[in-house]
Amino acid sequence: MALSIAKRDKQREADKVHMQRVRLKQKSDNALSIAKNNAQIAVNAFIRTRDEGKPCISCGAMKPLTAGHHQSVGSYEEIRFNTKNINGQCWGCNGGQGNKYKDDTVDQKYDAGVVERFGQARLDWVKGPHHLKRYRVDDLNRIRRIFTRREKLYQRIRAKNGG
Repeated sequence: MALSIAKRDKQREADKVHMQRVRLKQKSDNALSIAKNNAQIAVNAFIRTRDEGKPCISCGAMKPLTAGHHQSVGSYEEIRFNTKNINGQCWGCNGGQGNKYKDDTVDQKYDAGVVERFGQARLDWVKGPHHLKRYRVDDLNRIRRIFTRREKLYQRIRAKNGG
């Protein structure tokens, strides 16, 4: 009887330690998720500021722009924050009209827009293989700070030049 009580207490203690580790991991994952979201918000704001006054990369329309990723954020995590992969894209072309996925013609037009604006080498780079990156919270916070500063710089330059 005493042996089973000791065994039960030992198991409870092990369960307690396990749950503490799980909670710590959840907090860590949550902090990473929040930092990643904040970094993406800063990068997207920079892209909208950078490409303000330019036509949509896909359809060429002069509409308000969103930050459209050529290679999707979910599938190409390694270049999600790289500005070579993100261009101003109108809401409709960026899947905003209820489309779950961009259709092939929008992707083809995006390709053509990248080649026209930047050249074939840029398109090849974006589509090429990339090394997987494992971002840490401090990396993501640094990305957020960098792109927030860049956005403010572009805004100051635009205001100084009158538009």
